[in-house]
Amino acid sequence: MNISTLSIRCPHCKAKAATRSSREITPIYREVYLACSNVLCGHTYKASIAVVSTISPSAIPDPAIAIPFAEITRARGLLGVAANDDVLPANDTDTASAEGRDQA
Repeated sequence: MNISTLSIRCPHCKAKAATRSSREITPIYREVYLACSNVLCGHTYKASIAVVSTISPSAIPDPAIAIPFAEITRARGLLGVAANDDVLPANDTDTASAEGRDQA
């Protein structure tokens, strides 16, 4: 994972922080070690990066990974064909179409 382009600012002086190293804890969680670029500040710290939700499912999913869909994805009905990221609700489009024909 190349996270060197991720822009994170020092929580104290707000200068840009440089990524010194990172390590993968799990496939969806990584610890990042940062150093403030302001030599007068000198703050070094550890941050966390986690995958928290799926916006668009993977076309080549890893069966060992399960990531829930983002609420916006659910709300807009953009679930599409899910990999194994989340359990999809039953497809009600056929039922809705049949009900619409019955009411017409």
